[in-house]
Amino acid sequence: QAIASPEMREFGIERLRQFEAQMPRCTVSIPNAKGFARAEVKVVIKYGGNFLLLVDVNRVTIVCATSEDLFDAVKLAVETWKSSTSYIVEFEDHYFGGEMRSGYRHVQLVASFCGILWEVQFNTWAFVDAKGKVGHQSYKTERYVQEQVLYCGTRNKHAELHELLSRPGVSDIADATLIRDQQGRTSLHHAAFHGNTDLLDLLLGMRRGVNAFFTDKGDQLPVQYAVIALKWRVAEQLLMHMMSNAHDLTLWPSVVKRKRALRSLVETLEICEVMGKSSIASMVMRLIARVGIQYNFGFAVWLHLNGYHDAAKGFTASLENNLRADGRNWGQGLQQTQMKLAGNGLGADGGKGVAV
Repeated sequence: QAIASPEMREFGIERLRQFEAQMPRCTVSIPNAKGFARAEVKVVIKYGGNFLLLVDVNRVTIVCATSEDLFDAVKLAVETWKSSTSYIVEFEDHYFGGEMRSGYRHVQLVASFCGILWEVQFNTWAFVDAKGKVGHQSYKTERYVQEQVLYCGTRNKHAELHELLSRPGVSDIADATLIRDQQGRTSLHHAAFHGNTDLLDLLLGMRRGVNAFFTDKGDQLPVQYAVIALKWRVAEQLLMHMMSNAHDLTLWPSVVKRKRALRSLVETLEICEVMGKSSIASMVMRLIARVGIQYNFGFAVWLHLNGYHDAAKGFTASLENNLRADGRNWGQGLQQTQMKLAGNGLGADGGKGVAV
């Protein structure tokens, strides 16, 4: 309210109208301040709850006739807004300096008018018209849906997510992992940490974007969040889902991401063992074995070289005891793994004499 009230916006609006008078070939469009509900969602999913990072409560778009006019308008802003009451805080050139990832172009800056921040975008009518023709409203609608999915996960709002997904067409575009927060966490991470089984059911039942093997920036899976928070029912719920989907190659876009997920599973296993949760530890071990064999017979070597000796021992045991029902020749894979272990001075019995 302190930065969005008419009184606080008055000085900035006056400066922007003065600017428009000096650029007759440009149109200055000043919408109402961003609403609190929208601002809260953005702060939660993008800035980790820190409102101090929100700089676009007050916004303005300056549309120019040509690229030359746009250049002159940006130049005038830089030369004009440099006093103690009007100055530029941040400058981004995605017009002359190179397009954005989506192909869109604009020059954007953050200006301070009497201490109140304004997000100022410069563009041409050609780009503004093109944006309208290629379905920008559809993009905004889809973005709203994806952000709401993450917001409901972050705020533990099962009823709100259920209401959102029940709206016509929403379930066709809602994605559980497309939008992440500042730490790379998906709505699955948040639901797991909250221990909300109903919320997790909704997320896992979505038609698209359900990937419980996504790690955050700290290389932690949603199931590891559940175990850290001692939410054992949710951990079991996630592990059963992961077991039934471990064969899906689309969940593993790269070797690096696969190894991160496996490392998180090993750390999850260690927590379960320390907490005496043997049944969940057994589920994690079977998942480690299934994922490791699905993509790399030498995973036990990786476990040993990273110090997870007990897990490596359990991994080779799982090859024999838990995976024969799949109808594949796991015996050959086990033999290859044991040979690799022996070749590294490790031994297939989980010995700790690591030779690199």
